[in-house]
Amino acid sequence: MKGKGTGSFPLRPEAFRVAGGELPEQALNNIKFNEVNYSEAELNQTVEDISKDRSTLAEKNISLSSVSSNEKENMVEVGIEPYSSETETYLKETYGENMINVMNKEKPKEESRTQDYWYMYGGLQIANTSANSTGSSGYCSNGFSLDSSDGYFIVTAGHCTDDWSSFYQGGKYKGSVYLTDKGGSADVGVVKLDSDRTTNSLYRYDFGDRDLTSYQLVNSDYVGQQVAKTGARTGVTTGEIQSRSWSGYISDPNGDSVYYTNLRDASYDSAGGDSGGTIYWGNELRGLHTGSNGKFSHIHYTLQKIPGTPTLD
Repeated sequence: MKGKGTGSFPLRPEAFRVAGGELPEQALNNIKFNEVNYSEAELNQTVEDISKDRSTLAEKNISLSSVSSNEKENMVEVGIEPYSSETETYLKETYGENMINVMNKEKPKEESRTQDYWYMYGGLQIANTSANSTGSSGYCSNGFSLDSSDGYFIVTAGHCTDDWSSFYQGGKYKGSVYLTDKGGSADVGVVKLDSDRTTNSLYRYDFGDRDLTSYQLVNSDYVGQQVAKTGARTGVTTGEIQSRSWSGYISDPNGDSVYYTNLRDASYDSAGGDSGGTIYWGNELRGLHTGSNGKFSHIHYTLQKIPGTPTLD
C-alpha cells in the first residue's frame, strides 16, 4: 500500500497462523518489516508504463536502454544512453520524482564469437588484425588448445595463418603465429599465445557450452558417422562422414592450390570464415575444418604436425 507505514508495533503470536498451529515465537522475532513508499505492484506498473512509452521517448531523443524494478531499494531504475540531467528531470517529472532513479547505462550486449574472451574457445572468430577479428571478412575460426611444455598454443587452419604474423581475438592481441603446415594429410596453423588462455571448451551457442574430454583415434571413424562443426561464419552445423580418404586440391585465400590426402569428407554446411573451426561430436574432438563442402583434417594427422596434445581438462 502506498504511503509510509506507522512504525514498529508489537506482534502477538495469535495474529499469525500456519498450517497445524501458530508460528513459533522464535520465528516471530525474526520477522522484519520495512517502511516503503510504493508497493511491488506499483513499481511493476511503472516499469510497464515506461516500457510502453519507449517509442514516444525515442521521439524525444531519449534512448532507453533498460528499466527494472528494485524492490529492495523501493524504486524503479531507468537506464539511458547517453545520460543528461535534462532527461533525468523529464523522466522524474513524468513517472515519479521519488520513484525513479535515472542512470547512464549501456544496452546489454549479446555474447558473440567476436567478443573479447580470455580463454580461446573452439569456434571463436580469430584473425591477423584487430579489425578483422571483429569484422565481417578476413577472419578464420579457432580450433582447439594445446597442452605443451613449449608454451601456450591454439590450433587453427594452416591456410589461415600462412600470411599472418600477429594473432587477434575480440579486437585484442593474443599472440603470434608459431608454425604453418599446409598440404599432406592435415592443414595446420599453430599460434603461440601471450598468456595461458588454453581451454578444453567450445563456443557452440555460447562460450564454454561444451567441453572436449577425448579425441578420436584414426580408425574409429566410419562412413555414415555423425560429426559437428563449430565455426565463426555458420556456427554449429552437423552432417555425416561420406568418405574417410578424400584427396585433392584445395584453393586457399591467396589463390594457391594445395594438394591434400586422407582428408575426411562430410555433409555439414560451412562457409568462408569457418576454416580452422572445431570438428567434434559429443565431447570428442575429431578434427579441424579445412575446406568447403565438409572437408576436414582428422585429429590423428593434425597431431603429427603440432607441438603438443589437445587440452582435454
